[in-house]
Amino acid sequence: DHWDRLVLGMEIDRRQVVDESVAALLRPDDLTRLAFGGAASGVTEGSMLFSGTVGKAGPLPKAPYRVRIELTDRQRHRSISHEFEVVPLQPPSGRASSI
Repeated sequence: DHWDRLVLGMEIDRRQVVDESVAALLRPDDLTRLAFGGAASGVTEGSMLFSGTVGKAGPLPKAPYRVRIELTDRQRHRSISHEFEVVPLQPPSGRASSI
């Protein structure tokens, strides 16, 4: 009933980089139209579509850094969040890194 008023948030190292309404996201029918061309013409059983989120302010920092993502319902004063750390991967021994 108030889905479009939920807020997506993201912090990187405790600095807010995203604070945007869910309404800013493309609707599923718009995503499939863009990805598969036409209303649902290109969507077949078993199709899968990975998509992103709203844009963030500025580039990502060099790893390691901490990320906190949150979906907030300001009307009902509830939220769900998750935190994780981004770390650089080490190349397998004996192989040069292309990173």
